[in-house]
Amino acid sequence: MIAEATTQSAIGEQFHGLFDAPARAALWPLAALAAGVLGCLLVDLHQALARARGLLVIAALAACAWFQLRLLQQPVGTVLHGSYHGDATSAAFGLLFVAGGLIAWLASHGYYRRDAQPPLAEHDALLLSAVAGMTLMSGANDLLVFFVGLELLSLPLYALAALRRSRAASVEAGLKYFLLGAFASALYLFGAALLYTASGTISLDALRVLAAPGEL
Repeated sequence: MIAEATTQSAIGEQFHGLFDAPARAALWPLAALAAGVLGCLLVDLHQALARARGLLVIAALAACAWFQLRLLQQPVGTVLHGSYHGDATSAAFGLLFVAGGLIAWLASHGYYRRDAQPPLAEHDALLLSAVAGMTLMSGANDLLVFFVGLELLSLPLYALAALRRSRAASVEAGLKYFLLGAFASALYLFGAALLYTASGTISLDALRVLAAPGEL
């Protein structure tokens, strides 16, 4: 019984503060975008609901922006022992990413009007995923979470570049972008591995301290 209680106490300490109010505030913008991605794919299954997909995209971006505005005035929320921070800086960048995503969404729909069967559902889901990746990167506080955000941004962009599969130029652009991104990701991981080997940590806060002259 004592061992079981000790184990439960250790688990409780491990997850303590994971979903407190500041942590939830930090995660709500990502949750809004994730809900938008899922909604875009689900509404496309029914022809009558597909027309509401545009409203769903706008609602997801608006909800993300609203949560980011609230985050500007709240305490810093940390998730997973400081691996992700939700603060005023990440919220400001998040608002910038939402604005960019909205502009890209408005511009792209005019581009796809020439197609007989435009892949708008896939496009909207991929675009929201890219915005989520940028949002995750803005709050990342260690090298691993930053890399996850980078890939969440990059992979949808590869697919968006090659989305018009009927055009050879589009497929070629997607392939070239993928090869360039894969090479860049490999370089990032190599550099992150060197930093971890030299410092013993992937935390950006710890690396900032160790970056003082003579520490590394």
